[in-house]
Amino acid sequence: MKVLRIRVYTSGLEKIPKNQKLMFVGNHRSNFDPIIEWLVLKPWDIAFISKGENFKIPFFGRIIRKCCFMPIDRENPRKALRTINKASDLLQSGEVSIGVYPEGTRSKTGELLPFHDGVFHIAKKAGTPIVVMSIRGTEQIHKNVLRRHSDVYLDIVQVIPASDVENGTTHTIGAEIRNMLLDSIKDK
Repeated sequence: MKVLRIRVYTSGLEKIPKNQKLMFVGNHRSNFDPIIEWLVLKPWDIAFISKGENFKIPFFGRIIRKCCFMPIDRENPRKALRTINKASDLLQSGEVSIGVYPEGTRSKTGELLPFHDGVFHIAKKAGTPIVVMSIRGTEQIHKNVLRRHSDVYLDIVQVIPASDVENGTTHTIGAEIRNMLLDSIKDK
């Protein structure tokens, strides 16, 4: 990250349970989001779910493959469900933590986009807590690269206990997380 002149500031890392695989959920502003989060949250061994097209991008596709990202086919619900089930199985078995962006795509304006609640089936099926995180500043990296520093802020907003995940519906979980992220982004 030093080569790209990226400075990352974190807060709330102490909220994340240790020695446990978790589902990480955040807002999505840039292709750099999962790479930075993967590096910062390395102790939790995160595999992110990403649209299949990202794996075809030169250079970036190779990076995300090496980081064990999983492609999801957003055009084929049956294939998408296979990815959701695979992610849930990996999480439940304790192999990896899973990272998702319920917006389903990057926000071009910085505003939080509507959520796709289906991703929360992963945590419900695996019976695991959800770590809610917000990121800011990554949308500036491509403009600043090699010219000036980019300041990125990664905040751990809250950890939703597994019992709350199991007792909620995917819709109520999504609405709760979306409200947390709206409050977190609005405050900055």
